[in-house]
Amino acid sequence: MSDQKPIIRTDAPAPEGFEGEGFFATKLSSVIGMARKFSLWPLPFATSCCGIEFMATLNPTYD
Repeated sequence: MSDQKPIIRTDAPAPEGFEGEGFFATKLSSVIGMARKFSLWPLPFATSCCGIEFMATLNPTYD
């Protein structure tokens, strides 16, 4: 077995399409969907004194 470590080039150029101004690695809709899925914004409202009224507005079909 060899004790030599692999050579890693740090000056290698980025592949075509993976550099430049305004580059995103994902779609904006995916980022917005992830933010909606993992958002904690109802938490402070549901633990306050008017949490019951707030929960009632989230699902008005059962009112």
